[in-house]
Amino acid sequence: MVLGLGKEAELSMLKPYAEIGRTEKPVKGAVRFVFDTDILVDHLRGFPPAKNLLVGKREAQDQLIISAITEAELFAGRTMKDAESVEKTELLLSVFEIVPVNSGVARRVLALRRG
Repeated sequence: MVLGLGKEAELSMLKPYAEIGRTEKPVKGAVRFVFDTDILVDHLRGFPPAKNLLVGKREAQDQLIISAITEAELFAGRTMKDAESVEKTELLLSVFEIVPVNSGVARRVLALRRG
């Protein structure tokens, strides 16, 4: 248990994701949102603003996107030592488009950080 609520309660928090599913084809008028690791970690920890943000964007049929680096960071976390944590994380990730990071993306991020 990551949140101390019990397996069933914790997994039920993520159930809306499994029911909604990932949008493979962009919906007309959908907005693309790229999320950083912090938002996903906050959601997995049960932080209401993060949960409301992700659920709201998904219900609006917006595209949820993360980088492969965010995926790696989530699975490298210290709470990923048990099957429940892995299951919750995989369920959450199932609704995101995961984009690879290449040299162009890395350089753009660096340019943005430098301002």
